[in-house]
Amino acid sequence: MDFNDTPELASFRNEIREWLAANARTELPEGVKYGGEAIYAVAKEWYKKTAEAGYACLDWPKEYGGAGLTPLHKVVWAQEVANYAEPDSYFVIGIGNCGPAVTHFSDEKLKQRLLPRMASADDVWCQLFSEPSAGSD
Repeated sequence: MDFNDTPELASFRNEIREWLAANARTELPEGVKYGGEAIYAVAKEWYKKTAEAGYACLDWPKEYGGAGLTPLHKVVWAQEVANYAEPDSYFVIGIGNCGPAVTHFSDEKLKQRLLPRMASADDVWCQLFSEPSAGSD
């Protein structure tokens, strides 16, 4: 099995390395930490920045605010952004679970209304779970 980047992925990797070097922080702002209230604003700001640059929702169709790329592009992005302090996976439930469910199960009108706002971080989605017999209520 060959784990080397294809020429297309190598080009994408170089592109995002340059973009990240110019746009991503190596440390969170003073006073911001994971688990604190301020991280939400930092995460939303970061996600809006990635969306404006065309790097949000990499494997979503372009017509819904994504980049129209492949899951392998997401892997390359994750590998490269891991070198920075940006809270890149903060909205992973909405982007990774809710968005694909809307894409798969909704009609076109609903997709057009919901997905671009999710992809741009204008709307932030999450999933809530309850396990009544497990003491989480």
